[in-house]
Amino acid sequence: MTLRGRITFWFAAAAVVPIAVAGVVAWLQISKGYRADLDRALGDAHTDASRELEQTRAAVARAADGASQSPLIAGLLVELAKEGELGAAQRRDLRQQALATMRSLGLDLYTLVDQGDLVLAAPHFAGHVDEVDTEPRKVLRARAPVVAWAKVMRGGKVARILVALASRSVADRGREITVLVGRELSGELLEPLRKGGGGVEARLTDAAGAEVASTSPKLHGLGVSEDLEIDDIDGKPIAHLIVAVSDETLVKRLRDVALYTLGLVLAAIVAAVLVGALVSRRMTRDLDALMAGVQAVARGDLEHEVRVGAPDEVGKLADAFNTMTREVRDAKERLLQAERVAAWQDIARSLAHEIKNPLTPIQMSVETMRKTYAGSHPSFGEIFDESTRTILEEVQRLKKIVGEFTQFARMPGPDRRAVDLNDVVGSALALYQGSVRVVRELAPSLPALEADRDQLTQVVLNLLENARDAVASRGSDQSVGRITVRTRTAAGAALLEVEDNGPGFDPALKERLFLPYFTTKESGTGLGLAIVRRIVTDHGGRIAAYSEPEKGARFVIELPLPPVLSS
Repeated sequence: MTLRGRITFWFAAAAVVPIAVAGVVAWLQISKGYRADLDRALGDAHTDASRELEQTRAAVARAADGASQSPLIAGLLVELAKEGELGAAQRRDLRQQALATMRSLGLDLYTLVDQGDLVLAAPHFAGHVDEVDTEPRKVLRARAPVVAWAKVMRGGKVARILVALASRSVADRGREITVLVGRELSGELLEPLRKGGGGVEARLTDAAGAEVASTSPKLHGLGVSEDLEIDDIDGKPIAHLIVAVSDETLVKRLRDVALYTLGLVLAAIVAAVLVGALVSRRMTRDLDALMAGVQAVARGDLEHEVRVGAPDEVGKLADAFNTMTREVRDAKERLLQAERVAAWQDIARSLAHEIKNPLTPIQMSVETMRKTYAGSHPSFGEIFDESTRTILEEVQRLKKIVGEFTQFARMPGPDRRAVDLNDVVGSALALYQGSVRVVRELAPSLPALEADRDQLTQVVLNLLENARDAVASRGSDQSVGRITVRTRTAAGAALLEVEDNGPGFDPALKERLFLPYFTTKESGTGLGLAIVRRIVTDHGGRIAAYSEPEKGARFVIELPLPPVLSS
């Protein structure tokens, strides 16, 4: 292990161990406290569920008392004593009155039977009428509300529900009526727990464990739970109310503690690395810089440059390394550009061929239609003339697109001659005088270039046009929209910079800006920057784009100076 590695290791150990110990202690304390809270919440939930069950039974008993004292029962006894049995019309009236009574008492089950256990009315399950049912008297003998399963009609279908039942018997004039009432337990037991919150969940199941209802469609992982057993009239288990308290909050808190501890550990490691680097920096600074450069190139970062201040053997090695990376970078860029240009030349030729084919028949059709419109309806002539004129304009626009693509595909090589870059820039800027604010920062006595003047002029005009479109969104006022043009020399090359204070572009689009037919503007063919890069590459130069959103864009062109001048 190197000296820097050993120093960093011990700094990290000294910082990480106390933090890790504190994190473990905090984790254990929070877990202990929350477990105690979960146990208390479970006990409270179990108590609430038991109390709600007893309250429901008491409410059913009161409902049974009210049902037995209702005018419906008294009137029914009178009719039975008078007539002996009920007629068809009386039965219909009885069913309607029984339904109204069941609803008014908030019941889910309501059954009337005579002394022979014959069902006279059962609005919760109409098919039960005229059948013998001994359950009302069985519940009556229990002398207290009981829990049982019952069939009811829900939405036109038979449903099986768990109900609390109570029964009362009323006799008069030698006749006896037994009324059985019930209230579904699912909602009565689960709704208070659902509203209570606090992570409490509950599930109602039958004796076999099949779920009847729950407080949520999908229960969370249960931290602690308890089973409240519900017995039937014979004292046997008929259902289970499983009350549980979710440990989701505990798990989240423990996860947060673990993440915070991990974050502190990572921060401590970073701090240790920084301190170790500062301590050993003076001894290994230049070698580390060179090593970092080698690693960067290994990752494919050819833009990395090694900066070594000492003019010794290491400094010379760093200079040789930087020269090598520049040459590799230039060769790679030329190869990639050549491949892209070749591919897009084929696309441009194919596109031009496909667009030109329909132009001649379209134009011939338009001219033929214009010759024949005179014999049409008077109003048709004006419409026809306007339509054909529009079509001809579109034909001209298509020809213009074809011409631009053809120009890109057949662009000749540069006709190299001595060119003053400042003179080219000045001529181009004269065309924009007064339309937008332009700041000139042209280096005096700039060496002449061996280049094609017309192609360089096209490069400057394309960049200025893009810059003007960019600042147009901010207005052409002298204090708002601004374009800055600079020229200078650096490292044997002439540099041209065009900068604007427009909205800029997304840095993620940087690699696509110079691709043919790619544009971020609503209008245009997307060939402007592709042509610029083609010309710059043909001159042996490079172009780069830089931008920050809402802070403008900057294009930098590097053109090589003649060998004698650059030396």
